[in-house]
Amino acid sequence: MMRILRKLAFVPVLLLAVTACEQVGDPTAAVAPSSAQPLLGALLGGESVQSYTLVKDPLLPGITQSVSTGSLIGLSGGSISLLGHTLTVPAGAVTSPTLFTLTVLPTGYVEVDLLATVNSLLGVLDFGSKGFAKPVPVTLTYSRATNVASPSKLKVLRIKSLLGYGQYEVMPSTVDTYKKTVTAPLDHFSRYTLAYPAD
Repeated sequence: MMRILRKLAFVPVLLLAVTACEQVGDPTAAVAPSSAQPLLGALLGGESVQSYTLVKDPLLPGITQSVSTGSLIGLSGGSISLLGHTLTVPAGAVTSPTLFTLTVLPTGYVEVDLLATVNSLLGVLDFGSKGFAKPVPVTLTYSRATNVASPSKLKVLRIKSLLGYGQYEVMPSTVDTYKKTVTAPLDHFSRYTLAYPAD
């Protein structure tokens, strides 16, 4: 019996390891959804637009690898911030202590990867992909952006493709032009980027 439990505990850890080793594809200037994306986006509350241009972010000199921060957040909620991006977990969003991780990806664009994991009898489980009891807002900064002419048009996009760009969901987004941020409530975690409608 213990041998079976050990094997079951290995499966989620292996899946997390494979996910962590995923290579980020080369971003293109314009990303376009698949033919099914407009309907899917509408069903999930997203917007249906043919193409978007990714927001360029040179980050800071010397940052050439992914940079991460994390915090164990429980029922009372909390937040984590990194390089101007913030993840805010409201009270009641999770039912047990959960490790939230925010990773900034050095792709040359505003892009983050979000993860929420919990320890269980079966090992480490990816809780973030399942969803939360309350929406968890992510706030992305465009303060370092080099190609934003109309900030009010910015949107947070959920990158849906495992291998890179091309499939995305446009999230309901709120722009704060004073703070140079865009906020979107998230029902589950993935990779996210900032973009604006391509003319």
